[in-house]
This record gives sequence, structure tokens and C-alpha cells, in this order.
Amino acid sequence: MFGLFKRKQAAKPSQPKRLAILDGYTVEVTTRDKKSVDAAKESLKPGTEVFVAQIPGETPLKLVDVCVSLRQADLIPVPHIVARNIESAALADELLSRLVGEAGVDRCFTPGGDVDTPAGPYASAFELLQSGVYAKHGVKKLGFTCYPEGHPKISEEALAEARQSKAKLAREQGIDHWFISQMCFDADAVISLAETLRAEGVTVPLRIGVAGPTDRKKLIRYAMVCGVGASMKVLTSNPETMGQLMTHDTPEDLLRTVQAAVDAKPSLGPVTTHFFTFGDLAGAAKWAEEAKGA
Repeated sequence: MFGLFKRKQAAKPSQPKRLAILDGYTVEVTTRDKKSVDAAKESLKPGTEVFVAQIPGETPLKLVDVCVSLRQADLIPVPHIVARNIESAALADELLSRLVGEAGVDRCFTPGGDVDTPAGPYASAFELLQSGVYAKHGVKKLGFTCYPEGHPKISEEALAEARQSKAKLAREQGIDHWFISQMCFDADAVISLAETLRAEGVTVPLRIGVAGPTDRKKLIRYAMVCGVGASMKVLTSNPETMGQLMTHDTPEDLLRTVQAAVDAKPSLGPVTTHFFTFGDLAGAAKWAEEAKGA
């Protein structure tokens, strides 16, 4: 059930030979993580999408220089435009103007943000989209959030309504969209999310957030801070899975389980993979290329 981690052993004969779910995988860096930005330039194929997350407390304008650097390396920058971090309509306008004009940005990831009090006029991703700033500056694609294990402060009904409202408004503005999930350890939860989206009539791609190969202690700390404690709680409360937690370090089992579900029921797709890399983008890219081409 909990397939984030993989024992370092020979693949079972029944497993697929390659992980097609890794085709078109994306990765994530932060505005301060120069090591990962440099690794992206050296490790990723031209045309790979690199998401750029803003560090809390920084001005969103810090995104511009990183996106310019990635674009110059023939990568596709996808900045996080966090609605609740935008202090004013003027800042939103300047930010999108510079990202598009200086970095050639044509797609963004637009979460609402986790701070309790918005820094400016936008309390949600819907409100920022509603402002028209993306359409004004010619943004062609937007990524919206979704949560395999739910949200601690938002009901499932409200999450579904928000998904539908954002998708409808994006279509009206001539903007394509996709959904990208919070990092998750539970393959069943990911599959259930895909089933829910498709039942709602969502046909656009779903990118599932997974952890790249990383130090397990760092992984646990990140998971608990980011609110994915449901699957972590089960893992750490079960002696057998706790033992696995300390010896496994790749998302292969989770991805194989999800891919098997999509293979068995193609209507769950398209589904691909988004890596949270924890400062080791090169390691995640190396693993993904090897697993994808196995």
C-alpha cells in the first residue's frame, strides 16, 4: 500500500520493464537552492520543466532571476505564483510582466498558499486567476493543486468546488491547465485521487508529487512539516513498514503501483510524475532516467 520506498533488490518478474509514468517528469527547485539550479542545467534534458518555488519571506520577484537562468539553459521554467504571498495587484502585474518578458515564461503553478493572512488582495488561486493577470500577460498554461490525502483546513467538498471553478475560469480565459498533487506516500490515495478527478469530468493531466531519492530523516521532517502525516503516521506506527522506511529510498514501488492501475484502467490517465528533490536534483534525475528506460 505504501510504495514510496524501494528495497535495493532485483525487480520481480511480474513488474513492468519500464516506468512510463516517468515520461515527461518534472522537478522542483527553490529560489535559494543554487546547487539544484546548477544541477538542473547539467542533468536535465533540454525542454524539461523545472518548477521554481518561492522561499517564504522573500519577495516573489526573486523568481525572475532563477527563471531567466533556467530559460538560458534551454529548460522550461515554471514559477510558483503563490496567491497569498502577492502584496498588491501592482506586484502581480510586475511579476508576470517580468517573468514573461525576461524569462519567456508561458506556464505557472498557482497554489493559494498556506499563510493564514494573505499579504495582499488575493486569498486564493481563484481570486488571482479572476484578476485576469495571467491572461493579460499571455500565460498559456496553469497548474492547480490537489491533495491525495485531503487538506487539513479545507473540506473535500470545498476542494472539489475550487478545482472545478478554477478549471472553468481558466478555460474561459483561453488558458490550458493541469493538476499537480501534494507529495504523498500512499499509492492507494493517489489512485483514489485520480478516480475522483476523472469522475468529476477532469480529463487534463495529473502530475503526482513524489519524493526523489533522499536521506530518510530529511524526508520524514519534510513530510510532517508539509502536512502529509496521514501516510507517514501509518508507516511509522507499523513495525514492519517502519523497517522498510529505514532501508528504502526511491519512489519506485509507488510509481509501479500507480502505473499498474492506469494500465488496467486507462481512463485514469494521463498521469505523470513530479519530483520534490530535497536538494539532490541530480540524484533524482539520474534515478528517473534509469528507471524510465529500464
